[in-house]
Amino acid sequence: MNTLFASVLEKLSIVEQTDTQLVLRELPLLDWLVAGAIFITALQFMLFDFRITAVVAVAIAAIFAIRARTRLISFDAETNLMQVRYQSLLRTQVIEEIGLHQISRAYLHKDDTGQSQIILVTALGDEMGLSAYSNDMNDWKSPIVVAINTLLHEAHQDDGDTGTI
Repeated sequence: MNTLFASVLEKLSIVEQTDTQLVLRELPLLDWLVAGAIFITALQFMLFDFRITAVVAVAIAAIFAIRARTRLISFDAETNLMQVRYQSLLRTQVIEEIGLHQISRAYLHKDDTGQSQIILVTALGDEMGLSAYSNDMNDWKSPIVVAINTLLHEAHQDDGDTGTI
């Protein structure tokens, strides 16, 4: 996927931030875009009296919209957990849980072409990408990195843990 489109379609945003909790959300914009395009096509079929085809297209658009999954990433200093879950109209599914004591920090990786990605570093030095690797028009990743590091600092102080081994 083009990195400019990735920065728009796979953008994390802060939806809740307190001293002990940070919740990030990535909306399923690509799924919604496909559903919208199919729905507009269905309307065009209706204009040309292709009613059965229009009904099938509306059903397909509805399936795309219903199955669209929002990714939520929550950092909670009280439970000492980072949780990644997918949420759709039908269900919520936890796909990963990591103790905050296992995460030492977050940083923004930038390459020579200007593309960037939010990276989490574990206490063992392993790295995992948290955001899309993209070339962004505006800087939405830096505030998220600061918010993650602030919450990790708070969580590690509460544990008496520095986040390192």
